[in-house]
Amino acid sequence: YVLIKSIWKKYVDADNFHLTICAADTIFTFFQDKIGLTHYLFFVGNTGSGKSNNLTLFHFLAYRNMTSTGLSYANIFQFLGSGDEGVGTICEDEADNIDEDNEKMKIYKDGYTTGRPSTKIDTTYGRKQLKFNNFCFKAFAAERLPDSNKAKGFNQRILEIPCVYGFPQY
Repeated sequence: YVLIKSIWKKYVDADNFHLTICAADTIFTFFQDKIGLTHYLFFVGNTGSGKSNNLTLFHFLAYRNMTSTGLSYANIFQFLGSGDEGVGTICEDEADNIDEDNEKMKIYKDGYTTGRPSTKIDTTYGRKQLKFNNFCFKAFAAERLPDSNKAKGFNQRILEIPCVYGFPQY
């Protein structure tokens, strides 16, 4: 924990809570399948406040991370697969309009705990019902939080982490 937190301190100029939760969640990502329940982090701030930098650190330090912008629900299902749950972490940057994507919101609302897969019909070779996992630790970055009415269930699962311009060591 001390080593991971020291890495966060080098690249993010933030208060102790910010660094502590990020370091703890970095370690948590390696054991999320054992616990089966998670929260999400949502980095919020203006342009140049270091939101994306936080996701970059998760990209390099967290367990089997996929960092991207504009993820579709198909990207998420392909990444998380249909086998074991909690097999990776997802960081979505530029998530300002996340509350506009109903399919993705369903995944994120159910993806905080194990045992809630999504089912989809594959018509490649007839009609076959497939199960796709939703569960994993997720982090987001945006200039605003999702709408409180459209994303009520999602907002209940996130910890808002305010980001401000700073001067990290690196």
